[in-house]
Amino acid sequence: MTVYEISQAAAPALGAHSKEVLEEAKTHKALVIRVDAGATIPPCVMGSHTFFFIVSGGGTITVDGVSTTISAGQLVSIEPGAERSVKAEDSMTVLAIQVHMPTD
Repeated sequence: MTVYEISQAAAPALGAHSKEVLEEAKTHKALVIRVDAGATIPPCVMGSHTFFFIVSGGGTITVDGVSTTISAGQLVSIEPGAERSVKAEDSMTVLAIQVHMPTD
């Protein structure tokens, strides 16, 4: 068992975002993403199923062209292959869990 302190993740530079990998394995990857107010995470596509748990702050997430307001306490589930981006209205802390699907 390992316990991670999410609130201790490094703060991003002003107008930027930062990532801290907590754990990485063949089946999954867990990381903390911090996004400064007004900053964005540019569009990207991942091959894994991803969950974003909004720990604090809020903003907008866009998945395959559909934008949704997100805030602390919400969990966003994103299918593999979907393009997503995030814009923080307030400084955000996000716990991201990527679930890697087995390949045959």
